[in-house]
Amino acid sequence: MNIVEMMVAIVIWLLASLAIMSSATFFDSNRRGLTGENSVQENAMFALTDIQRNVKNAGAGIAASNNVTCTSMNVTFNGTVLANGTGVAPVIIADGGANNVSDSITVLSATSTLAASPVLTRDTMTSATAAINLKTAKDLSVGDVYLISPGTPATASTGTLCSVGSITALTTNSLGATINHDSTGTGSTWNGGTYTTAQAYAANSTLAKIGGLNWITYQVGSQTLNLVDKIAQTTNSLAENVVLMKAQYGVSATSSSTVTSWVAGSGSWATPLNAGQISQIRAIRIAMVVRIPAQIKPSVAGGTCDATTASPTVWGGTQTMDISGLTNWKCYKYRTLNMTIPLKNFIFSGTST
Repeated sequence: MNIVEMMVAIVIWLLASLAIMSSATFFDSNRRGLTGENSVQENAMFALTDIQRNVKNAGAGIAASNNVTCTSMNVTFNGTVLANGTGVAPVIIADGGANNVSDSITVLSATSTLAASPVLTRDTMTSATAAINLKTAKDLSVGDVYLISPGTPATASTGTLCSVGSITALTTNSLGATINHDSTGTGSTWNGGTYTTAQAYAANSTLAKIGGLNWITYQVGSQTLNLVDKIAQTTNSLAENVVLMKAQYGVSATSSSTVTSWVAGSGSWATPLNAGQISQIRAIRIAMVVRIPAQIKPSVAGGTCDATTASPTVWGGTQTMDISGLTNWKCYKYRTLNMTIPLKNFIFSGTST
């Protein structure tokens, strides 16, 4: 082989190597993009599944058949007052106030199925901290967590204050049973709070064994979907690269189970909700925008990013998911996820006011 042939061979080898390297770089970039996209969407779908599971169970043990049990609540846990006459509902949507600010979703339910089998108080409590006389001690024991509510259900104009407590002593007698809910001692975890309105409940009020409260909020912060446990006072990350979440109530006309309109959690539907509004909620719908983490170069070398040029819309174009305020937002691809979730406890119970 002479020098000319050798030089030609080297040039061909260099060109082949360059082509191979370019192909490898392209396929690696494509692989990372696809892998990142799949991972982000899968995490977001898992998070939506978690929301779906809790929303479907919303109101269990809190909303009785054919009426709204509680519109506000007093709750203390481990010496910390968590709710002081706070407005509650099976599901509450707190509107972010703008198209570029995420909404939050709060879900409330009992953790025990025995909440569906309450007992009645025998007479009026002499004070909010007095022992509670019951017509029966069915299924109750020391340490149990209970929710007590007025015997008269809430209406659109009249709310009901419920209180959560735990049993520190239980005695039975010929008339039924008496329970104590002292602030110290065995079983006092849910007692001892000081409230603006400390309710002394009348005869024939309802006391239900609830096991505990599943009271959680889903909210977006720092482009992460978080789950806030309002009882344990903890925050856990569910999915990263979630840049925006919006939600709406699906409401019915009167006691119908059919959704007739979708409303945001603002204006007349801002918290606190009255019993009439709570009884109309049949579902919620959620829209979530996730960002694919791989930054994409401009289609024209040296130009500005153009991977995304407009904010997405959802729900037939009625809601703009405004992502234009995000840093370098045009340099990324986004995916929009939607889910509609029925509140089965309200649909099947025929809740009305």
